[in-house]
Amino acid sequence: MFAKNLFLHNKKNKEQLWVVIAANNTMINMKSLEKHLKLKKDDLRAADDKVMEEILGAKKGSLCLFSLLNDKDSQKVKLIVDERLTKDFEWIGFHPM
Repeated sequence: MFAKNLFLHNKKNKEQLWVVIAANNTMINMKSLEKHLKLKKDDLRAADDKVMEEILGAKKGSLCLFSLLNDKDSQKVKLIVDERLTKDFEWIGFHPM
């Protein structure tokens, strides 16, 4: 299964950062995601490419799960994974956190 990766931030607090990894055909409902993250309406936005490169070492188009390894000092970026992706790994003993 292919995945898409999004780098997002809270527009009112740009220190709140997330990487969202979802199956490529998953429709990401930003309003539901805002609600889940307890953000106000329209506060979740795509983060700046420069910030992504600075914190995660990933240029536009190259963000992936392993980019989070570069955030070891600040640990600013939180990970959100589409449940459909985690289910595909259950058969090999992977258990989502």
